[in-house]
Amino acid sequence: PAAAAIVIDTGALATAGGRPLNEAEALAGYFTLGEATAISSVEGMIGGDGAAGTIAIFSGGVDPASSILLFSSSFTIVNSRPSSYQGVFGQNWNLAAGSYWVGFFTDGTNFISSSATNPLSRHAVRGFDNLWVQRGPDLALGIRMIGNVTPGAVPEPGAWAMMLIGFGAIGGTLRARRRVTVSHVIKL
Repeated sequence: PAAAAIVIDTGALATAGGRPLNEAEALAGYFTLGEATAISSVEGMIGGDGAAGTIAIFSGGVDPASSILLFSSSFTIVNSRPSSYQGVFGQNWNLAAGSYWVGFFTDGTNFISSSATNPLSRHAVRGFDNLWVQRGPDLALGIRMIGNVTPGAVPEPGAWAMMLIGFGAIGGTLRARRRVTVSHVIKL
């Protein structure tokens, strides 16, 4: 198995504070994977009074509301000022190559730091009206995701045997076709 690697790291934060993350507002970041990846942890640079939090992965639609929920897990937000990376660990969320949203939700009064030095290209904010609004890299949420690139499928030994038998049969058929005997009759 491959060693865990950083999938997303939006970098150091320029200042403390950030965008509200509470029962009325949620935050999401848009990311793209070049290869199939098994996500093992997802964290946001979260601060505030502590509460129950949820992190979710959605398919890459226009925004999380127009996407399909793929994975979701709850965690306890630890009271922290300023913010610290907090989230879910020990996941095995298998994602194919493609684009996705990672969403952060809570039932308390918290925030996600929004001054990361290496922001994602797109973000979305769900406000009091329950509608998601697109934002660009100006939101700059602090997000970190760890995972393993999953290798392509390797055939089982029985499958290898069947393939070799099949290739042998094809080769034998082609070779037999080349052995056509032509006889010539000469009349005198």
